[in-house]
Amino acid sequence: MALQSLKRKKTWFTLLGLGLLIILFITTDTDVVVQMFRSLRPMQVIVLVSLQLLTIVLISLQWLMISKQLNMNLAFTRILEMNMVGTFFESVTPAVKTGGEAYKLYFLKTKGQSVPRGSALLSAQKLFSMTGFLLVVVSVFGYFLLFDADFVFTRDMLMLYAAFIVIFIGIVGGLTLFFRQVKGPKRLLVFIKEFNQTLSALRTNKLKLILHLCFGVLIWALYALKTYYLVQ
Repeated sequence: MALQSLKRKKTWFTLLGLGLLIILFITTDTDVVVQMFRSLRPMQVIVLVSLQLLTIVLISLQWLMISKQLNMNLAFTRILEMNMVGTFFESVTPAVKTGGEAYKLYFLKTKGQSVPRGSALLSAQKLFSMTGFLLVVVSVFGYFLLFDADFVFTRDMLMLYAAFIVIFIGIVGGLTLFFRQVKGPKRLLVFIKEFNQTLSALRTNKLKLILHLCFGVLIWALYALKTYYLVQ
């Protein structure tokens, strides 16, 4: 019964993916896309695809390192498969970086991980990723402010940076307070307890915490590199 249910869910995910792909092709100005590809040399396409694959591999390695710290038995090939499919859903839905998260939780559940443990792994990776993004943003802003004489700091930019930092701190702080103080139904409390126990393993190794942040910075720096290369 469980196997039939799993096959049924895989079929639905496949149909959903095909449906989203068809909608994407219908709503996309294919002439512009074809024109853009024609303006690129084959070697440039290879470089861009290689950089994108490198990004996914690095993200998968980060997932693998975090999962090992959380004592989860996940193979690198399975994590890579999960992130490849997740990237597809992120690319064809308006949710951008969060479009594939529901699939990732489902994928982890099919590999024997409970929803709280899967949520803990997903949350930890997102936290390291967003912290890395924040470090990149602050570093780039600091560079332009200190070394670029032509850089003009506007009020809109200040509001944008301030809003991002406030939202980031608010989300982290809000989740922390919620998981510490919530006194809800028994099922929710069991979820929170398992979630916290899973995440507690990450606090024991400070060196690995720094390594995760370095991975986050490197991954986001690759996004900037890909954009810069494509624009050039």
